[in-house]
Amino acid sequence: MYYSVGWAKILASGVSDVGIVKQMKCHPLKDLVIALTENALILWHARLQVVLGCFKETKLGRGRNREFAVRPDGRGVAIAVSGPEDDQGSLELLELTFTREKSGTHTLAHCSHFQSSLPCGVEMDQLRCGCEIGRISFEVTCSKSIPGNIFSLQSIHGYLMVSSGSGQLYLLNWLGVSEEGPFNVSALSLASDLLPHSSAHPLCDEDVTVSQVDHCNNLNAFLCLFSDGRAACFVSGQSAQFSLRHLVGVWIPDVHNTSCIAINGRFCLSVVGKMNGCVEVFSLEETTGAWFHLHTLSIPTDLYPQGLDSLGPVTILEWTDSDQMVLAVSWANGGVALWTVYGSLLSFTLGADTEHTPSALKTHRTRLSCICWSKGSYSLWTAPSLTSEEPDQIYVLSFIKSSIVNNPTTTNHMHILLQGSDRLHLQVSTSVVANSNKDDTPEVGSAIASTPHWRVLQVPESYLVLNWPIRYCCINSTGHMLAVSGKAGMALYSCISRKWKLFSNEQQEQSIVCCGGMVWWKDIVVFPCIVNQRTVEVRFYSLHSKLDQSCLLHSLKLICPVEKINLHGDHLLILSTNCTLALFHLSRHKNQNGVTLHISKCYEKSISAILSHSSMAISIMTSSLRAEPEERGDPSNEEHGVESILYNVSGKLLLSQKLQNIDINNHKNQLSFGSPICLASQVEVVWTPPTSDCRDNHLLLSLWLHVGAEGLKVWLPLFPKANPQPTFLSKRITLTLETNIYPQVVLFGEAVVLGLCQEVMYLPEARSSATQSATAAPFPFATLERSIQPFLHPILRQLLKRNLGMHALEVAKGCCHLPYFTHTLECMLHEVLEEEAPGKLPKPDPLLPQVVQFIKQFPQFLKTVSSCARKTEVALWNYLFAAVGKPKDLFEECISSGNLATAATYLIIIQNLETFAVSRNLATRLLECALEERLWDLAKNLIRYLQAIGGGDVPMATPKTTPNTPFSIPAFSPVESGDKAREGEGAASPASEDGGRPFKGPQFVPEAHSKVAYFIDLLLSRYARKLLSNMQVRELGNFAANLEFDLISWFEKERCRVAKIDNCVKALLALHQDFQWPLPLKEEDPVERNTRDAVSVTSYHDNSDRLQTSISESGSESLQRSYRPPDLNLMGVSNLAEPPPSADQVKQVTLQIVENPVSLLSWQPQHSESSSDLDQVSNLSGSSSFKLPHWLSKLPSKPSEQSEDELRYLLEVASKSCCLGWVFLCAVLIQDGHTIRSLVERCDQLPREQADTPIVIANLIRTVEEFIQWTYEECHGYQCIVQDCIQVHQVLSGLKPQSPVASRLPSNSSEVLSQCDTATLPQVFTPESNFNSQSETEMEPESSNCVLS
Repeated sequence: MYYSVGWAKILASGVSDVGIVKQMKCHPLKDLVIALTENALILWHARLQVVLGCFKETKLGRGRNREFAVRPDGRGVAIAVSGPEDDQGSLELLELTFTREKSGTHTLAHCSHFQSSLPCGVEMDQLRCGCEIGRISFEVTCSKSIPGNIFSLQSIHGYLMVSSGSGQLYLLNWLGVSEEGPFNVSALSLASDLLPHSSAHPLCDEDVTVSQVDHCNNLNAFLCLFSDGRAACFVSGQSAQFSLRHLVGVWIPDVHNTSCIAINGRFCLSVVGKMNGCVEVFSLEETTGAWFHLHTLSIPTDLYPQGLDSLGPVTILEWTDSDQMVLAVSWANGGVALWTVYGSLLSFTLGADTEHTPSALKTHRTRLSCICWSKGSYSLWTAPSLTSEEPDQIYVLSFIKSSIVNNPTTTNHMHILLQGSDRLHLQVSTSVVANSNKDDTPEVGSAIASTPHWRVLQVPESYLVLNWPIRYCCINSTGHMLAVSGKAGMALYSCISRKWKLFSNEQQEQSIVCCGGMVWWKDIVVFPCIVNQRTVEVRFYSLHSKLDQSCLLHSLKLICPVEKINLHGDHLLILSTNCTLALFHLSRHKNQNGVTLHISKCYEKSISAILSHSSMAISIMTSSLRAEPEERGDPSNEEHGVESILYNVSGKLLLSQKLQNIDINNHKNQLSFGSPICLASQVEVVWTPPTSDCRDNHLLLSLWLHVGAEGLKVWLPLFPKANPQPTFLSKRITLTLETNIYPQVVLFGEAVVLGLCQEVMYLPEARSSATQSATAAPFPFATLERSIQPFLHPILRQLLKRNLGMHALEVAKGCCHLPYFTHTLECMLHEVLEEEAPGKLPKPDPLLPQVVQFIKQFPQFLKTVSSCARKTEVALWNYLFAAVGKPKDLFEECISSGNLATAATYLIIIQNLETFAVSRNLATRLLECALEERLWDLAKNLIRYLQAIGGGDVPMATPKTTPNTPFSIPAFSPVESGDKAREGEGAASPASEDGGRPFKGPQFVPEAHSKVAYFIDLLLSRYARKLLSNMQVRELGNFAANLEFDLISWFEKERCRVAKIDNCVKALLALHQDFQWPLPLKEEDPVERNTRDAVSVTSYHDNSDRLQTSISESGSESLQRSYRPPDLNLMGVSNLAEPPPSADQVKQVTLQIVENPVSLLSWQPQHSESSSDLDQVSNLSGSSSFKLPHWLSKLPSKPSEQSEDELRYLLEVASKSCCLGWVFLCAVLIQDGHTIRSLVERCDQLPREQADTPIVIANLIRTVEEFIQWTYEECHGYQCIVQDCIQVHQVLSGLKPQSPVASRLPSNSSEVLSQCDTATLPQVFTPESNFNSQSETEMEPESSNCVLS
């Protein structure tokens, strides 16, 4: 509503001996603030905040000024002066004259009794700035003596009503002539109401005087405060009928010890400040004329623990100047608070961090003598009440207010738009602004994800020079078009181009004055205005054309000025000052001359019966809502889109529903509306849904109201089921929701409310005294922050409490797509649990069972319960789980439904309710499931959890250094960059200081070999075997990287079991598919390549010893990456489902190649008759023997750096663990010939004391043979490295028992060799006898589904 921003400003007139400021008022027509001090009258400019003139009395023996009144036309001022003695006072009347000079400067005239001056350092040229004040002259026209001091002075209907200390009332005109003689206050007649049968009685107390009077033009009444602390309201009637002798007053009931009063004519309220610091608010009953108590305004103790007693009596009550929506309250001991009209506390200057409040807050600097709202209520002028170094010092607090205060249109309710005197503060979704080419369909739901920072739009100074301050502003539904209007004209702004558009003709701009507000229709602004102070028009300007009268799209003539304007869809609603309501339909057509608007009147009616004065209309709007949501009116008139009209009259919300169209004289466009019905009272703001597309969505057909201190109210539809029998159930229900923010926007589809909260900060104590002249230490620095409050769970809770569970379920199903729906259910469960569980006595009708049954209808039930339990005290768990079920049962449900993350949250709960053994068993089961689902983060946390609980007191293992692995944690992204990985290619890895292997991750075996740690290691090893047996090598790397599993030691243990290569082709193709590695591509002609390979093979036979030396010397050579054009040289790929070739076939082909390498020049596959590559591909792909796997077509043409880094890391792990078969496959995949050739040296370096050395060598020889055969039969792309493979095979197969490798074999080598397949062993290791292979299950312990106990 109203929010303070920034620091307060400290002003001083600079004129000596003027005394304390007694009273301040805003000039009714000019941008002036008139301040009355004890000895002078000072004129301040409201915008520039400089003194225009100071007039001080020079007569001796003159008393001090008490208060003053301003003439309604602004031409005169009446000053009440206390006499030198208490029994005599005087009234001085001054005439103000404003004349504009040609030079444009401001001169101040002297009179016989006053002297004029300007503050030091302020020149006349600085006061130009377009502020047409002109020459200001004062002249004393009359001075009239009043017996007794003047207690109150008020301007009523062009007269001055003066109350004296002698108990007399005087009615004077502005010439000082008495219109009616002195009237005794004791003769005033007062009653409890204005009914005819109520009798009025005189006051009959000669000692009672009137100490304060506040007048209201809307009600034609004024409020009086008597000296005995009572208050009454008198009806003044029209000015021609105003007479003191015919006044009849109505008592404000039960009011005593009153210190000050204020009246609000727009909302028909009377406000009474009490001596105890409270503020009582009374409302007028229009039918009887009586006043009844509405509510009490007080500072809550949580905001101000000191209480109202420390603040003292209420001294000042001041409503905002233009809209009367906010009340400013001040106390005798300091502090200022702002309340809305119905009791919402907006701000309190003493309410923030009272323990660190500077001491200046408790001194005279916060005790105010008077406050005054400036023009437009954009600043609050305050003056201290005690004498200081500068007695005429004034504090000015700047405010910004919501745009719905002055212009409550439907589109202004969709975005947070605040207006200051010269700028706008906007928060709108960025996606809405970006989608500027779309239609006007609102998209405000995305405002939740938008940035909470303010977008401040400064109105151009060229417009503000003549039109300050801003009066109205509006924004369109999409949030990218704005319009502002000040004293005259208007300015448009586009958020797309970020440019302002002004009138090019200043005369045209000053000739139109906005009245009633503005509204956007698509890209056209609807601008009601008074033209040349004579005619009333509603003009239509386009954003895309010039602001000029020649570019006017349309002009609608009206009889009376517009009071309020609003728009819904294509319907324009206008309320005139004569209380006439008109509804127009807008349409746009394109023709040869451009765009033309067609406006037709659909409805017109006078609403003077419900609206006595047009200013009492707070807002009007059309909507698509009806009291009965299933009745949509006549389908033939569905295109109108208007089902009802809503009126907010003095806080009472009235609804008029559309009736069936009556076709009179074939006027089919005429609409008719029924009599208004009252929906609610004390309404400040109304929100209607932006669309009515969804008829079954409760929230999109609801009506939202803000009712002040009571919070938010929602008028929710209830869709009854089809039932032929009457159910007598209401079709709508009103729910009240508490809120801690003042709402600005209701997002119907998002089920949240956007509001603003104010943050304050005080100047530190040490700097407060040193910077008093520059900043306002008594008042805090204020900022605004956006706040979001969901409203779905309060609605669901209240529906369940009213036994409307089916309707609550329908509402919830319409919102289950929201991302925070689970949090909504959790909040509802938590609130009900906190309220019902602590009670010692059982509640007769608990709500918790209903809430639990309601949440069970959604799949988020298990997660909601676990989240709620973890955020609740353990003492309340028994009450919670008695309603929702046992935690173990909920855990089992999570496991069965696959919701493992939620099941993990129940472990903490079960740990506090069950034994450690139960927790360990459940955690073990969950860990197995997490590994199966590859939820690495969850598995890692479960491992830590198992290590932490151990046997109840076993310490958790200390994790070792994380290995430098390129595998993802948790997603694929290398730990080291590709450049760093390539720098170490081919280089020997540095060994650790203790001689161990580098890159070794932590093992899950703690120092104390507990059963838990052993079982964890066993469980992880078993899962790693499962991955490798399924050829999921890349997933194995992911598993090891995320769970810090030591692959090197594990490969060492498994190199003769699951890490042994059984089928080379199947393993190689699995690596291609797993790492998305393309099959090798042809680089050169096969004949040339074969010839070079054959020569190399011959050279190798002659120089085998030299080759061994060269391999060992080139161990540190870097490996280069090879990229080839995307042209596959695939000769054929065997079906992975086919069995591998027999041992005899492998031996025959391989020995033929080894014994006669030159025969490769004429070698061709036996099943291929063509020598060309393309013919071979076509023949092989079409045959039944070779079938291309479907995933080959999906492989990329170029491998990724991530895949290469991972393969090189896997090669290094296999090399360190002596898994030579995997070293060979990884080297073949990346075509690393150096690594392939170095396998001979690696075999020579294998320790002879290990029994599995012959098995490793035999498996490597068989792998190389299978690869050579597959390359020359099916995939010619690998022929570039076949020569290296042949060399390795020749060396390994040609080893004699006297060779270094054979000499290191154990004595029982024949028994060890018998464990290998005969076809895979080299000739040197294969005796004539045939050995049977031993199954793998005999070499590794059987894996059983064991559970740690």
